[in-house]
Amino acid sequence: MTKRTIISLCYLLLAGFLPAANLRIHHLYVGQGDGTLIVSPTGLKVLIDAGNTGFGSGTVRPYLAGLGIGALDLVIASHYHADHIGGLDEVLNGLGAAFIGDVYDRGTGAPLPTTGTYNDYAAAAAAAGRFTLGLGHVLDLGGGVPLPCLAVDGSVL
Repeated sequence: MTKRTIISLCYLLLAGFLPAANLRIHHLYVGQGDGTLIVSPTGLKVLIDAGNTGFGSGTVRPYLAGLGIGALDLVIASHYHADHIGGLDEVLNGLGAAFIGDVYDRGTGAPLPTTGTYNDYAAAAAAAGRFTLGLGHVLDLGGGVPLPCLAVDGSVL
């Protein structure tokens, strides 16, 4: 099952709980990678991925600012490829740790990338408050909207 399929399933699960007017999902163009902003019915703001290096500063942060968003409640790294986490450190550092809630990813179990992109992300995530998101873990987005983790490290729920 591909990442896009899993994310689409998550969105379908989310959409089934509330009318579309209460939940906003923004897909940001960040080149080859992904960037998704979810604003829950209660105003909780969740960013999933931010594209390659440069897109965090050049696309994601200006988009957030255009919406009047200066803080994020949750940030999620779907996986450690550069086209997903490359811009996350720019968003995390640009907003500042005080304006970031929790950062979730698959954790620090081996194997880990040894790239500068990963190291930059890991340092920014640690400063903000980094947590491991496990298979089956459900993040409560408020207003009765759950966001379940359906896949981690090749395991699918």
